[in-house]
Amino acid sequence: MNANPLPTASRSVRRLLVGKRGSIRDSLAAVIVLSVVATLIATTTPAAAGVVSATGSVSERLTAISALVDDKRPSIAWGSSATPIIRSITLPSGTIAKVALWRSSQPGGTTYEALTARDRADASTTCVSPANVADGRCMHAALFRADDITSFVPAPIVRMDPSMDVPIGAVDDVVKANPLPALTGATIATATPAAARTWRYLLHSRAADSVAELRFLQNGETLATIPVGADAANYIGTIAVTAGTPVTLTATDGNPVTDTVLIYDAGAAS
Repeated sequence: MNANPLPTASRSVRRLLVGKRGSIRDSLAAVIVLSVVATLIATTTPAAAGVVSATGSVSERLTAISALVDDKRPSIAWGSSATPIIRSITLPSGTIAKVALWRSSQPGGTTYEALTARDRADASTTCVSPANVADGRCMHAALFRADDITSFVPAPIVRMDPSMDVPIGAVDDVVKANPLPALTGATIATATPAAARTWRYLLHSRAADSVAELRFLQNGETLATIPVGADAANYIGTIAVTAGTPVTLTATDGNPVTDTVLIYDAGAAS
């Protein structure tokens, strides 16, 4: 039997300092190591903060110019490599950066490019000239955007479709995104050739009832007859036109409902 038992509080402290996985000596060693690490952190913090700040500046500048070349809004102004557009943009850090923007066309698409200074303290004009893309003081972003299908549509003689508010050429008001039935005998579209040519057409139409019919007419002659079914479908074809008199697209039977009319020149008449 122990004649001098420890008081309850002393026994509690001892249990805290002598655990199953260490001793008082281990605990003291850990305190010393933590003190050294804390001292090292305290002495290196200013330098580390500088590195983080510089890295953050480069990162936000790269993010900003990458976002600009990926911005497809038509409101973004682009210059050419000879005369780039210069924009001042405010970065998330509050820094204002000058960015040169330009684009160039290639077969099948357009390349969009942006250039800005790497260093936020750089107030020179070096990084607003496309000639300095390879300069190490500058950051450059470029993105090639392929043309979409609408870019490949030939120059139309007549065009109206759901993507448009105003037609090209003479097109009746029944042709629109939510089309109305055309009455039998109504002229849906018309154009007058300046020379003997070959025209191609694309129509998207359906019959308001079971069947309808559209015809291309010139000088009282039928150039093409298009039977229209009850289900909406694309109708594609070629017509040979002569100079000087109007060519009409006419509803000749039933009540066709048409939301797309495209007529374009396909070359000289054979």
